[in-house]
Amino acid sequence: MGIEISSILAAEHEIGNKMARKDQERWNQKWLFVTGQADDPHPLLKRFVDRLTGETALDIACGRGQNGLYLAKNGFQVLGVDISNVALEMAKKSAADQDLEGRIHFKQADLDIWKLPQEVFDVIVVFRFLNRSIFHAIEEGLRSGGWLVYSSRNMGILASEPKANKDYLLKRGELSDEFRSWELIYSHEGDVDSSIVVRKPLSFDSRDQEVSKLIGRRLGFDAGK
Repeated sequence: MGIEISSILAAEHEIGNKMARKDQERWNQKWLFVTGQADDPHPLLKRFVDRLTGETALDIACGRGQNGLYLAKNGFQVLGVDISNVALEMAKKSAADQDLEGRIHFKQADLDIWKLPQEVFDVIVVFRFLNRSIFHAIEEGLRSGGWLVYSSRNMGILASEPKANKDYLLKRGELSDEFRSWELIYSHEGDVDSSIVVRKPLSFDSRDQEVSKLIGRRLGFDAGK
């Protein structure tokens, strides 16, 4: 486990206000009645996992952990974060069953107030979760050149679920617009969900290192070391 993830796990965090505690109770009740194996990893993650680079990954609102577990299987050191302690216990059991305990760790946190440490993660994934206040935190939490894989429901779901809370639904094009200054790898606006894969722009230092490594490879040595 990396030093950064160890420090995040060690930091104390409390579930915030009464609303957050109600959210925790609501999600706990949902997960208490879920049985069987966790769902398969999200198709978007399966499609792009071979292109993802780096060592550390964060799974935001991880639920039972299927996406984080998939990243761990593919070589990443993963931190999964969720408000539901019930879901996290299920995720931990799945990690133990798959012999992945050394590669994935879980933390309970109120995502309304939890602050991501700066530039710790190479990959951040978010599926079926929307809290617009974390957009800036995602930007700060990713290292330069890091990957964001994000998919969540959009306003189109109202056609079949008219009582769905619009606060938790993406507007069409919202994700692409929010991360418009990043390198766009993939974007899709479906009938009921919106998805993007983007890369955070490299800092000048990171660009210099990448150029040095490229030159080094062409010259037959590693100029980045």
